[in-house]
Amino acid sequence: MNTSKDFCEEVKRIAFEFTWNHKPANIKKTTLIKQKTAGGLDMKDFTLFDTALKLNWVKRLCSNSDAPWQYITKLLLAGVGGTERFKCNYGYNLFDLDNHLPSFYKLIIFYWHTFATDIPKSKMRFSHSQSGITDF
Repeated sequence: MNTSKDFCEEVKRIAFEFTWNHKPANIKKTTLIKQKTAGGLDMKDFTLFDTALKLNWVKRLCSNSDAPWQYITKLLLAGVGGTERFKCNYGYNLFDLDNHLPSFYKLIIFYWHTFATDIPKSKMRFSHSQSGITDF
């Protein structure tokens, strides 16, 4: 599961090197990703963006669409709780995912479990403007 994390870290590294023209940073990364109204540059947090893209797949997987791609996906997920997995609070390690699913689907389940079981520390924790997550 580190491939996605490593990729996001590489994208962030390249973006920040470009921003600072390969010189030491003058502003913290956390400040750069803030909205312009909050004093930032509205730069994307690629790790959060990747997480949002994966979480958006949960909506697609749980839809009642008869799209052909869903037949294969539903067969793959059947052995690990199916789409019901996203409607219940199943633990991530409850099923043996290593032998049943491609890494893409494992990441979706991992991010969903992390998102669904994370208790916000404040009201602003998962607001649309800060999280980058849309259509949820």
